[in-house]
Order: sequence, then structure tokens, then C-alpha cells
Amino acid sequence: STGSSSSARSRFARAPGASLRARRMVARMRRALGVGPFEITLQGVRERPGPNYAALEAVASVRKGGGAPFEMLPQLHQFTDPPMQTNQAAIGTFWNGQLYLVVGERADGERWLMRMWWKPFVTLIWLGGIMIALGGILSLLGRVKRDLLGNSWSRPHLGLASAGARRHD
Repeated sequence: STGSSSSARSRFARAPGASLRARRMVARMRRALGVGPFEITLQGVRERPGPNYAALEAVASVRKGGGAPFEMLPQLHQFTDPPMQTNQAAIGTFWNGQLYLVVGERADGERWLMRMWWKPFVTLIWLGGIMIALGGILSLLGRVKRDLLGNSWSRPHLGLASAGARRHD
């Protein structure tokens, strides 16, 4: 329920059966928030004109553990023709997951609605594609090796491939 006091407070949501960590809250300037292993601080919001829209860009300082901080810049776009509003997420990709930040509308004063997600292991989806490609390459290499070495068992013109197709009467 929008506007209720519970939506103004931070809350964690965990997807059933997954380790997704999400947070939707009102962020105050220069006050640290946490999601997953990250500490996120909203440094400011600035206007960024686009070719056919006006954008508000949040400047967020992100720190993982005791590491060096880095900047993420989610945007809120306002189009005039046709009138509509969209968000552009800032995405940080790491070997063990992805961090998504989305800025919403101003709540009041220096407070902004923000959504943050930490999706652990989502980058490992690429590992499946790499394994499939590696399997295809190994399969092709085996075929090339057989053709270059001239193994007779793999050549259908010697009659070995059609041996199982004989008619038994």
C-alpha cells in the first residue's frame, strides 16, 4: 500500500526458493542503506537533459564490504510526447551476482524512493552457455580428428554404417 508508514520503512523481501535480496525504501541523502553485501549511500540527484526527455539521475556511492567505493547512476526519465515516465536501472555486474539500483520519485525534501536488488549467482547463467559452446567445440574437434586420422570405422562408404540395415528374412 503506497503512502502507508510501512512502505516508508525499509523492508527485506526474499523470493520463495531463491536467495534474491530486494529492498524498496525511501532513501535519504548521505545516509547508508544495505542490500546483500553492499552498502549504498545516495549522494545526490541531478537533472540530465536527454534528446526527447528530461532525466533525474541519482548519484549513489556503493561499497562492498571494506572495499573501495564506486559510483552507480540510476535515472528516472520523463517523456513529454507521449507523456510517460520510465526508469533506467544502474546495474553492477560481479563474478558472483548483480546489483540493480532504481531511483523513483521524490518523497519529500531530500528523500527519494529507491529500489535495490542483489541477485547472487545470476552471472553464473553464462557458465551454462559457455559449457554448451565448449561441448560443441569438443564434438567438432573429435569429428575433425577422426576425419584427419582416417579411421575406417567412421566411414559409411565401407559398408559398416549400413550393416545394421540388412534385411533378415
